[in-house]
Amino acid sequence: KAETALSHKEAVRETLAAIKQIDTADIKSKLLETHQTILVGNSLSDPDVAKASSQKEALKILSRKLRREEDSQDQPLPLENFWLGDCLNLLPGLEVASFDCLVTDPPYGIGISQLSYQSSSDQTYDDSYETWQVLLPQIAAHIERLLKPNADGYVFCDISRFYELKAMWEKEGFEVYPKPFIWNRSPDGRLTTADKWPRRVYETILYFRRGNRPLYEVRGDVLSYPADRNPDNYHGAKKPVALIRDLLERSTRKGDLILDPFAGSGATLLAAKQLGRAFVGMEKDPAY
Repeated sequence: KAETALSHKEAVRETLAAIKQIDTADIKSKLLETHQTILVGNSLSDPDVAKASSQKEALKILSRKLRREEDSQDQPLPLENFWLGDCLNLLPGLEVASFDCLVTDPPYGIGISQLSYQSSSDQTYDDSYETWQVLLPQIAAHIERLLKPNADGYVFCDISRFYELKAMWEKEGFEVYPKPFIWNRSPDGRLTTADKWPRRVYETILYFRRGNRPLYEVRGDVLSYPADRNPDNYHGAKKPVALIRDLLERSTRKGDLILDPFAGSGATLLAAKQLGRAFVGMEKDPAY
């Protein structure tokens, strides 16, 4: 009627009358249906959602998963799986070939507390290169013994130590991805010299594997997640839970057992729990 109206005023009147006739409940229903379709479409990387026989079933699966995730976030980590002590004393007591994946953030061996101007970290542990050279080969040997024949893992490191760390892991028989993964933590970072060099806004990760364990999610080797500076659970070198989840989603399935011998304040363990993975973590500093 508006299109065939003889004047502009009449067209406006007809349009307003047509709007009043619209069933707002029907609009809300269509918007909800569209939102649900987008939600399911964005979740098709989840194999459980992808194999659902209908959108209704897919929504039920998503709803159950979200409820379980919310429940797990509200619960404290089981203390029997989070051990206080030096990992070099604790690792020998673990069962051989029992873990599916390693995700850990050991010292970088770069003297972090002396390295940077306006550093975003306040680590007090021994981060000397000399200590790192002794510590990391021992860790690599323990991991070789504790991981299953088909397993993989991620070790956070500084890019200046990447190829030396790579050689340590290859010596234990692991296959190492030839280039470091990049964690882009921008805008958070370190200034090595305020008036000379740019702010360092990335860290690196060594990815290794052995056997025929597949990647369950094939993603890129640059991961962009903001740093976690929550003062209620502070650790100068803490990695964000979302970053750890990204790594675990690539390499593990529900029920897999994850090891972190340098657990800090527990980001790896929380990520594992949220995803339904079992975990064992170790941390020698009771403050964390």
